Order: sequence, then structure tokens, then C-alpha cells
Amino acid sequence: MDDLTKVKKHLIEHWIEHERQHIAEYEEWAKKIQNQKGGAKTASVLLEAAGKLHDSVEILMRLSDK
Repeated sequence: MDDLTKVKKHLIEHWIEHERQHIAEYEEWAKKIQNQKGGAKTASVLLEAAGKLHDSVEILMRLSDK
């Protein structure tokens, strides 16, 4: 299998799923800490990162067969 086929047939879906898992984790941890003393800023940054990962997923979806 050549590299292009590997990326298109296997890695894109893997990367999308991996990014989605990170999004869920960031959002989960942001929710847990947002009301703790000093947690609001960290929660905000985690949610910002989750948003950037969501953008990445949307871009990768353009290459997905789904």
C-alpha cells in the first residue's frame, strides 16, 4: 500500500476519531474545574483548544469517505 492510500483509507478516520476523543476530554475537564478557585481560566483555555480541534476535525472530514 502506498502512502497516499494509507492516509486516505486508514489514517484520516483514525485522526478524526482521535481528535474527537481529545475534544471530549478537554470539555469534560473544563466542566469539572470551571467553578473551582482559579479554574475558570484553565477551563476557558481547554474549551478554546477543544474548539480548535473541532476545526481540525471539520477540515479532515473533507478527506473522509463518510
